[in-house]
Amino acid sequence: MSRSKLNRGDYLVRKAIKQLGIEGFRCEKSKKIRWAQQDFWGLWDILAIKPDNLRMIQVSQKYFSQKPKEFQEAALRFPVVSDMTKEYWRPKNDGTWDIKYL
Repeated sequence: MSRSKLNRGDYLVRKAIKQLGIEGFRCEKSKKIRWAQQDFWGLWDILAIKPDNLRMIQVSQKYFSQKPKEFQEAALRFPVVSDMTKEYWRPKNDGTWDIKYL
């Protein structure tokens, strides 16, 4: 993955974390190892946490349907427990987010 794509991805993740912080969530973002991102369970960029809510979020410029089939299937199969959501966030041109609940 090119450095500029990682920088764009970092920007989108930081923007999403800022929004979640406004909503009262404590966020953990996946770590970078050298120049590659190491997502949580290979799927999620952000874990957003409140006492009664856990949101697992993937942030991407692409539509969910444009992601590799292996990623789509793994994200859909990922187990959920009560008070937990799996979300796919894509930025809209107006600065808001298109959020798909998986």
